[in-house]
Amino acid sequence: MLHEVFLVVRRKLPQFRGESSLRTFLYSIAVRVVIARRRKRKLRRLLFLEREAELAPGGDTETPHAALERNQAAAMVTRVLDRLSERDRALIVLFELEGLPAAEIASIVGASPNAVWVGIHRARARFRAAYVELFGERGVGS
Repeated sequence: MLHEVFLVVRRKLPQFRGESSLRTFLYSIAVRVVIARRRKRKLRRLLFLEREAELAPGGDTETPHAALERNQAAAMVTRVLDRLSERDRALIVLFELEGLPAAEIASIVGASPNAVWVGIHRARARFRAAYVELFGERGVGS
């Protein structure tokens, strides 16, 4: 996917007007590439019954128990994120996982910072509801 992102960057760079930072420009392209790839993968799974690859194991210093817990947690988060809309998923990943500020996310998704904050709040609530639906109350609120 990284290669695909840089191909798009190379194609779109002449159109970059500098109204936002280069980092925001790159993130917005990366988000769109990931969304497109996820849609294609979902369609292929449905059409060809392909199985998803397992998550790669962690570093060499990680104990087997810690690796198992991390893989289980990652699988749970992935299952919950898969149930969310593309917009909710993008907001949660950009804010919670990538640690981007709301102003930068606003540039990426084409919204105002206030709309991003509202969207993050609502996406978190939908994430929590999907988590509870899938896994019950365990771990919620901790």
